[in-house]
Amino acid sequence: MTHPRNGALVRGRRGLALSAAALLPAVAALAPPAVAGVAETPNACAFSYDGEYRTQGVEITASAPASAAAGQAFTLAGEELEVKLRAELARDAAAVGLIPSDGSPVSIGTRTWIALKGTNTREGTQVIGPVSVTASTSALYDESSQTISATPFVYTPPKLPDTTWTGTGGDIAFSQAGADAITAAKGQLPVGGGGSAVTVRGSAVVQANLPGGANFYMDCQPGETNVTRPEAGAGTSFNPLVAAPFAAVQVAGAATNPGGAPPARSGGGGAGAGRAPAATTPRIAGRIASTRLAAKAGRVRVRVRCAAGGPACAGTVTLRTRTKVKLGSRRARVFSLVRGVRYSVAAGKAKTVTLRLGLDGKRLVARRRTQKVTLTLKPAKGKAAKRNLTLRRG
Repeated sequence: MTHPRNGALVRGRRGLALSAAALLPAVAALAPPAVAGVAETPNACAFSYDGEYRTQGVEITASAPASAAAGQAFTLAGEELEVKLRAELARDAAAVGLIPSDGSPVSIGTRTWIALKGTNTREGTQVIGPVSVTASTSALYDESSQTISATPFVYTPPKLPDTTWTGTGGDIAFSQAGADAITAAKGQLPVGGGGSAVTVRGSAVVQANLPGGANFYMDCQPGETNVTRPEAGAGTSFNPLVAAPFAAVQVAGAATNPGGAPPARSGGGGAGAGRAPAATTPRIAGRIASTRLAAKAGRVRVRVRCAAGGPACAGTVTLRTRTKVKLGSRRARVFSLVRGVRYSVAAGKAKTVTLRLGLDGKRLVARRRTQKVTLTLKPAKGKAAKRNLTLRRG
Protein backbone atom coordinates (compact mmCIF):
# COMPACT_ATOMS: atom_id res chain seq x y z
CA MET A 1 0.00 0.00 0.00
CA THR A 2 1.51 3.37 -0.93
CA HIS A 3 1.10 6.83 0.50
CA PRO A 4 1.48 10.30 -1.04
CA ARG A 5 4.86 11.87 -0.18
CA ASN A 6 4.01 15.51 0.37
CA GLY A 7 6.63 16.27 2.98
CA ALA A 8 4.13 16.61 5.84
CA LEU A 9 5.04 14.78 9.04
CA VAL A 10 1.60 13.19 9.43
CA ARG A 11 -0.57 12.21 6.52
CA GLY A 12 -3.89 10.35 6.46
CA ARG A 13 -6.62 8.99 4.26
CA ARG A 14 -10.04 7.31 4.69
CA GLY A 15 -11.27 4.04 3.29
CA LEU A 16 -13.74 1.23 3.92
CA ALA A 17 -12.59 -2.35 4.15
CA LEU A 18 -14.25 -4.40 1.43
CA SER A 19 -15.99 -7.35 3.02
CA ALA A 20 -19.32 -9.10 2.99
CA ALA A 21 -20.24 -7.30 6.20
CA ALA A 22 -19.74 -3.94 4.48
CA LEU A 23 -22.71 -4.77 2.26
CA LEU A 24 -25.05 -4.83 5.25
CA PRO A 25 -25.92 -1.26 6.28
CA ALA A 26 -27.06 -2.24 9.75
CA VAL A 27 -23.75 -3.97 10.50
CA ALA A 28 -21.65 -1.31 8.79
CA ALA A 29 -23.20 1.33 11.03
CA LEU A 30 -21.69 -0.43 14.03
CA ALA A 31 -18.19 -0.38 12.54
CA PRO A 32 -16.94 3.13 11.75
CA PRO A 33 -14.58 3.36 8.80
CA ALA A 34 -10.89 2.91 9.57
CA VAL A 35 -8.61 5.91 9.19
CA ALA A 36 -5.12 5.17 7.87
CA GLY A 37 -2.27 7.45 8.82
CA VAL A 38 1.50 7.64 8.68
CA ALA A 39 4.05 9.56 10.74
CA GLU A 40 7.82 9.78 10.56
CA THR A 41 9.81 10.82 13.63
CA PRO A 42 13.56 11.54 13.79
CA ASN A 43 15.24 9.14 16.24
CA ALA A 44 18.58 9.46 17.99
CA CYS A 45 20.01 5.93 17.76
CA ALA A 46 22.88 4.81 20.00
CA PHE A 47 25.16 2.44 18.07
CA SER A 48 26.40 -0.51 20.11
CA TYR A 49 29.93 -0.43 18.67
CA ASP A 50 30.80 3.06 19.92
CA GLY A 51 27.88 4.29 22.04
CA GLU A 52 27.47 7.42 19.91
CA TYR A 53 24.17 8.63 18.45
CA ARG A 54 23.17 8.92 14.78
CA THR A 55 19.82 10.31 13.61
CA GLN A 56 17.58 7.86 11.73
CA GLY A 57 13.93 8.24 10.74
CA VAL A 58 11.28 5.86 12.13
CA GLU A 59 8.09 5.74 10.06
CA ILE A 60 4.91 3.99 11.23
CA THR A 61 1.81 3.40 9.11
CA ALA A 62 -1.38 1.95 10.62
CA SER A 63 -5.20 2.21 10.57
CA ALA A 64 -7.64 2.65 13.46
CA PRO A 65 -11.40 3.27 13.70
CA ALA A 66 -12.41 6.92 13.77
CA SER A 67 -14.25 6.46 17.08
CA ALA A 68 -14.92 3.88 19.79
CA ALA A 69 -16.81 3.60 23.06
CA ALA A 70 -15.08 3.52 26.44
CA GLY A 71 -14.36 -0.09 27.33
CA GLN A 72 -14.56 -1.23 23.69
CA ALA A 73 -11.64 -3.24 22.29
CA PHE A 74 -10.58 -2.50 18.72
CA THR A 75 -7.76 -3.33 16.32
CA LEU A 76 -4.94 -1.03 15.33
CA ALA A 77 -4.22 -2.50 11.90
CA GLY A 78 -0.52 -2.30 11.15
CA GLU A 79 0.54 -1.56 7.59
CA GLU A 80 4.24 -0.68 7.55
CA LEU A 81 7.18 -0.11 9.89
CA GLU A 82 10.41 1.40 8.56
CA VAL A 83 13.61 2.49 10.24
CA LYS A 84 15.10 4.71 7.53
CA LEU A 85 18.81 3.94 7.61
CA ARG A 86 21.31 6.67 6.78
CA ALA A 87 22.67 6.29 3.25
CA GLU A 88 26.23 6.31 4.65
CA LEU A 89 25.58 3.51 7.15
CA ALA A 90 27.02 0.73 4.97
CA ARG A 91 30.19 2.75 4.36
CA ASP A 92 30.53 3.44 8.08
CA ALA A 93 30.03 -0.26 8.87
CA ALA A 94 32.78 -1.22 6.44
CA ALA A 95 35.13 1.44 7.84
CA VAL A 96 35.01 -0.12 11.32
CA GLY A 97 35.23 -3.66 9.99
CA LEU A 98 31.65 -4.76 10.66
CA ILE A 99 31.11 -5.83 7.04
CA PRO A 100 33.60 -6.83 4.30
CA SER A 101 35.05 -4.12 2.07
CA ASP A 102 36.06 -6.36 -0.85
CA GLY A 103 33.02 -5.54 -3.01
CA SER A 104 31.24 -8.84 -2.34
CA PRO A 105 27.44 -8.76 -1.79
CA VAL A 106 26.45 -8.80 1.87
CA SER A 107 23.06 -9.98 3.15
CA ILE A 108 22.23 -9.20 6.78
CA GLY A 109 19.30 -10.46 8.82
CA THR A 110 17.87 -7.91 11.25
CA ARG A 111 15.27 -7.89 14.02
CA THR A 112 13.30 -4.83 15.09
CA TRP A 113 11.31 -4.07 18.24
CA ILE A 114 9.18 -0.95 18.67
CA ALA A 115 7.07 0.43 21.52
CA LEU A 116 3.74 1.98 20.50
CA LYS A 117 1.94 4.35 22.86
CA GLY A 118 -1.83 4.76 22.94
CA THR A 119 -2.96 7.59 25.21
CA ASN A 120 -6.07 6.90 27.33
CA THR A 121 -5.97 3.16 26.71
CA ARG A 122 -5.95 0.25 29.11
CA GLU A 123 -2.77 -1.09 27.51
CA GLY A 124 -0.97 2.28 27.49
CA THR A 125 2.19 1.04 25.75
CA GLN A 126 2.74 -2.19 23.83
CA VAL A 127 6.03 -3.55 22.54
CA ILE A 128 5.88 -5.19 19.10
CA GLY A 129 8.59 -7.49 17.84
CA PRO A 130 10.84 -8.92 16.86
CA VAL A 131 9.95 -8.11 13.26
CA SER A 132 12.47 -9.68 10.86
CA VAL A 133 13.94 -7.97 7.78
CA THR A 134 16.84 -8.84 5.47
CA ALA A 135 19.00 -5.98 4.16
CA SER A 136 21.68 -6.16 1.46
CA THR A 137 24.65 -3.99 0.51
CA SER A 138 28.24 -4.11 -0.76
CA ALA A 139 31.33 -2.08 0.12
CA LEU A 140 34.64 -1.64 -1.67
CA TYR A 141 37.96 -0.29 -0.43
CA ASP A 142 39.96 1.61 -3.05
CA GLU A 143 43.69 1.06 -2.50
CA SER A 144 44.76 4.03 -4.61
CA SER A 145 42.64 6.62 -2.81
CA GLN A 146 42.38 4.70 0.49
CA THR A 147 38.66 5.40 0.62
CA ILE A 148 35.57 3.19 0.95
CA SER A 149 32.49 3.34 -1.24
CA ALA A 150 29.32 1.43 -0.43
CA THR A 151 25.76 1.07 -1.64
CA PRO A 152 23.00 2.07 0.80
CA PHE A 153 21.29 -0.83 2.57
CA VAL A 154 18.41 -2.16 0.43
CA TYR A 155 15.44 -3.76 2.19
CA THR A 156 11.67 -4.03 2.04
CA PRO A 157 9.97 -2.35 5.03
CA PRO A 158 8.02 -5.02 6.96
CA LYS A 159 4.35 -5.08 7.87
CA LEU A 160 3.63 -3.71 11.32
CA PRO A 161 1.68 -6.45 13.15
CA ASP A 162 -1.89 -5.76 14.25
CA THR A 163 -2.50 -4.97 17.93
CA THR A 164 -5.61 -4.83 20.13
CA TRP A 165 -6.35 -1.78 22.28
CA THR A 166 -9.11 -0.75 24.70
CA GLY A 167 -10.17 2.85 25.21
CA THR A 168 -10.79 3.81 28.83
CA GLY A 169 -12.13 7.33 28.36
CA GLY A 170 -10.68 10.33 26.56
CA ASP A 171 -9.43 10.60 22.97
CA ILE A 172 -6.67 8.21 21.91
CA ALA A 173 -3.52 9.25 20.02
CA PHE A 174 -1.16 6.55 18.75
CA SER A 175 2.56 7.28 18.35
CA GLN A 176 6.00 5.85 18.87
CA ALA A 177 6.66 5.82 22.61
CA GLY A 178 9.50 7.72 24.28
CA ALA A 179 12.65 6.94 26.22
CA ASP A 180 12.84 3.72 28.28
CA ALA A 181 9.44 2.59 26.96
CA ILE A 182 10.57 -0.90 25.92
CA THR A 183 12.18 -1.64 29.27
CA ALA A 184 9.18 -0.30 31.20
CA ALA A 185 6.68 -2.38 29.22
CA LYS A 186 8.66 -5.53 28.45
CA GLY A 187 11.97 -5.65 30.29
CA GLN A 188 15.29 -6.56 28.68
CA LEU A 189 15.74 -7.55 25.03
CA PRO A 190 17.95 -10.40 23.70
CA VAL A 191 20.11 -8.13 21.53
CA GLY A 192 23.54 -8.57 23.11
CA GLY A 193 26.28 -10.88 21.89
CA GLY A 194 25.09 -14.48 21.77
CA GLY A 195 21.50 -13.32 22.34
CA SER A 196 22.26 -12.02 25.84
CA ALA A 197 19.68 -9.80 27.53
CA VAL A 198 20.27 -6.04 27.42
CA THR A 199 18.45 -3.18 29.15
CA VAL A 200 17.77 -0.73 26.32
CA ARG A 201 17.06 2.96 26.78
CA GLY A 202 14.81 3.73 23.82
CA SER A 203 11.55 2.74 22.14
CA ALA A 204 12.86 1.28 18.85
CA VAL A 205 15.70 -1.25 18.62
CA VAL A 206 17.25 -2.83 15.53
CA GLN A 207 19.63 -5.78 16.01
CA ALA A 208 21.74 -7.38 13.27
CA ASN A 209 23.88 -10.51 13.05
CA LEU A 210 26.80 -9.46 10.88
CA PRO A 211 29.22 -11.50 8.72
CA GLY A 212 31.77 -13.31 10.83
CA GLY A 213 29.41 -13.54 13.79
CA ALA A 214 29.73 -9.93 14.98
CA ASN A 215 26.69 -8.52 16.77
CA PHE A 216 25.36 -4.99 16.35
CA TYR A 217 22.28 -3.11 17.51
CA MET A 218 20.84 0.42 17.46
CA ASP A 219 18.96 1.68 20.54
CA CYS A 220 16.68 4.50 19.34
CA GLN A 221 14.34 7.09 20.84
CA PRO A 222 12.67 10.20 19.41
CA GLY A 223 15.34 12.87 19.13
CA GLU A 224 17.94 14.54 16.91
CA THR A 225 21.67 14.02 17.36
CA ASN A 226 24.00 16.88 18.22
CA VAL A 227 26.56 16.00 15.55
CA THR A 228 30.19 16.51 16.57
CA ARG A 229 31.74 14.11 14.02
CA PRO A 230 30.23 15.17 10.67
CA GLU A 231 32.08 12.49 8.72
CA ALA A 232 30.15 9.83 10.67
CA GLY A 233 26.99 11.86 11.37
CA ALA A 234 27.61 11.05 15.03
CA GLY A 235 27.67 12.72 18.42
CA THR A 236 27.59 11.89 22.12
CA SER A 237 24.34 13.74 22.91
CA PHE A 238 20.95 14.51 21.36
CA ASN A 239 17.88 16.72 21.71
CA PRO A 240 14.81 14.67 22.78
CA LEU A 241 11.61 14.95 20.73
CA VAL A 242 7.99 13.87 21.15
CA ALA A 243 6.90 11.52 18.36
CA ALA A 244 4.15 12.70 16.02
CA PRO A 245 0.86 10.72 16.21
CA PHE A 246 0.09 8.45 13.27
CA ALA A 247 -3.51 7.54 14.21
CA ALA A 248 -6.29 8.82 16.48
CA VAL A 249 -9.57 7.47 17.89
CA GLN A 250 -12.33 9.57 19.44
CA VAL A 251 -13.55 8.21 22.77
CA ALA A 252 -16.06 10.06 24.94
CA GLY A 253 -15.19 10.88 28.55
CA ALA A 254 -12.45 12.48 30.62
CA ALA A 255 -8.82 11.54 30.03
CA THR A 256 -7.87 8.42 31.99
CA ASN A 257 -4.29 7.59 30.89
CA PRO A 258 -3.00 10.64 28.98
CA GLY A 259 0.62 9.55 29.32
CA GLY A 260 0.04 6.11 27.79
CA ALA A 261 1.70 4.38 30.75
CA PRO A 262 1.82 0.56 30.51
CA PRO A 263 0.06 -1.49 33.20
CA ALA A 264 2.16 -2.92 36.01
CA ARG A 265 3.78 -6.11 34.77
CA SER A 266 3.27 -9.39 36.60
CA GLY A 267 3.68 -13.07 35.88
CA GLY A 268 0.33 -13.27 34.09
CA GLY A 269 -0.37 -13.09 30.38
CA GLY A 270 -1.89 -10.34 28.29
CA ALA A 271 -0.55 -7.27 26.58
CA GLY A 272 2.49 -5.89 28.30
CA ALA A 273 2.51 -8.71 30.85
CA GLY A 274 5.63 -10.52 31.89
CA ARG A 275 8.15 -10.81 34.66
CA ALA A 276 8.57 -7.57 36.58
CA PRO A 277 12.02 -6.12 36.01
CA ALA A 278 14.53 -6.44 38.77
CA ALA A 279 15.49 -3.24 40.51
CA THR A 280 18.42 -1.72 38.69
CA THR A 281 21.54 -0.35 40.37
CA PRO A 282 23.34 2.55 38.74
CA ARG A 283 26.45 1.43 36.85
CA ILE A 284 29.70 3.38 36.90
CA ALA A 285 32.56 3.45 34.41
CA GLY A 286 35.22 1.76 36.53
CA ARG A 287 38.96 2.32 36.23
CA ILE A 288 41.38 1.69 33.35
CA ALA A 289 44.08 -0.51 34.88
CA SER A 290 46.17 -0.87 31.70
CA THR A 291 49.32 1.26 31.59
CA ARG A 292 50.32 0.25 28.03
CA LEU A 293 48.48 -1.02 24.98
CA ALA A 294 49.67 -3.39 22.26
CA ALA A 295 47.97 -4.22 18.95
CA LYS A 296 48.46 -7.88 18.08
CA ALA A 297 46.70 -9.72 15.26
CA GLY A 298 44.17 -6.92 14.97
CA ARG A 299 43.27 -6.98 18.67
CA VAL A 300 43.95 -4.75 21.66
CA ARG A 301 43.49 -5.99 25.24
CA VAL A 302 42.40 -3.60 27.98
CA ARG A 303 42.30 -4.27 31.71
CA VAL A 304 39.27 -2.77 33.52
CA ARG A 305 38.97 -2.74 37.31
CA CYS A 306 35.84 -2.05 39.40
CA ALA A 307 36.17 -0.80 42.98
CA ALA A 308 34.83 -2.92 45.84
CA GLY A 309 31.96 -1.77 48.02
CA GLY A 310 30.10 0.08 45.27
CA PRO A 311 27.96 -0.62 42.21
CA ALA A 312 29.06 -2.85 39.35
CA CYS A 313 30.88 -1.23 36.45
CA ALA A 314 29.50 -1.37 32.89
CA GLY A 315 29.58 0.63 29.69
CA THR A 316 31.36 0.87 26.35
CA VAL A 317 35.11 0.94 25.65
CA THR A 318 36.29 3.21 22.83
CA LEU A 319 39.79 3.95 21.51
CA ARG A 320 40.64 7.04 19.46
CA THR A 321 43.74 8.85 18.31
CA ARG A 322 44.67 11.56 20.81
CA THR A 323 45.32 14.14 18.11
CA LYS A 324 44.34 14.65 14.49
CA VAL A 325 46.03 12.20 12.16
CA LYS A 326 46.31 12.19 8.36
CA LEU A 327 45.47 8.77 6.96
CA GLY A 328 45.82 8.29 3.22
CA SER A 329 44.27 11.05 1.16
CA ARG A 330 41.74 12.02 3.82
CA ARG A 331 42.13 15.24 5.74
CA ALA A 332 43.69 15.06 9.20
CA ARG A 333 41.20 14.21 11.93
CA VAL A 334 40.73 12.18 15.09
CA PHE A 335 40.12 8.54 14.16
CA SER A 336 38.21 5.83 16.00
CA LEU A 337 40.50 2.79 15.94
CA VAL A 338 38.26 0.00 17.25
CA ARG A 339 34.70 -1.16 17.35
CA GLY A 340 33.12 -0.03 20.61
CA VAL A 341 32.76 -3.02 22.93
CA ARG A 342 30.41 -3.30 25.88
CA TYR A 343 31.89 -4.50 29.17
CA SER A 344 30.55 -5.47 32.58
CA VAL A 345 32.69 -5.98 35.69
CA ALA A 346 31.43 -6.96 39.14
CA ALA A 347 32.33 -4.73 42.10
CA GLY A 348 35.74 -5.64 43.50
CA LYS A 349 36.77 -7.51 40.34
CA ALA A 350 38.89 -6.89 37.24
CA LYS A 351 38.42 -8.08 33.66
CA THR A 352 40.39 -8.03 30.43
CA VAL A 353 38.32 -6.65 27.55
CA THR A 354 39.40 -7.45 23.99
CA LEU A 355 38.92 -4.76 21.34
CA ARG A 356 39.06 -5.46 17.59
CA LEU A 357 40.76 -2.93 15.37
CA GLY A 358 38.55 -1.44 12.66
CA LEU A 359 39.78 -0.74 9.15
CA ASP A 360 41.22 2.66 10.12
CA GLY A 361 42.89 1.14 13.18
CA LYS A 362 44.54 -1.59 11.12
CA ARG A 363 45.82 0.92 8.58
CA LEU A 364 47.23 3.19 11.26
CA VAL A 365 48.99 0.36 13.10
CA ALA A 366 50.46 -0.87 9.81
CA ARG A 367 51.88 2.59 9.06
CA ARG A 368 53.04 3.64 12.54
CA ARG A 369 54.84 1.62 15.17
CA THR A 370 53.45 3.80 17.98
CA GLN A 371 50.43 6.06 18.20
CA LYS A 372 49.23 8.30 21.03
CA VAL A 373 45.63 7.37 21.86
CA THR A 374 42.81 8.08 24.31
CA LEU A 375 41.05 5.11 25.87
CA THR A 376 37.55 5.79 27.25
CA LEU A 377 35.17 3.82 29.46
CA LYS A 378 31.70 5.28 28.93
CA PRO A 379 28.81 4.15 31.19
CA ALA A 380 25.18 4.53 30.09
CA LYS A 381 24.84 7.43 32.52
CA GLY A 382 27.34 9.37 34.55
CA LYS A 383 30.99 10.29 34.20
CA ALA A 384 33.26 8.55 31.71
CA ALA A 385 36.77 7.36 32.62
CA LYS A 386 39.58 8.33 30.23
CA ARG A 387 43.28 7.59 30.03
CA ASN A 388 45.92 8.78 27.57
CA LEU A 389 48.18 5.92 26.51
CA THR A 390 50.52 4.87 23.72
CA LEU A 391 49.41 2.10 21.37
CA ARG A 392 52.31 -0.01 20.13
CA ARG A 393 52.40 -2.47 17.28
CA GLY A 394 52.82 -5.90 18.89
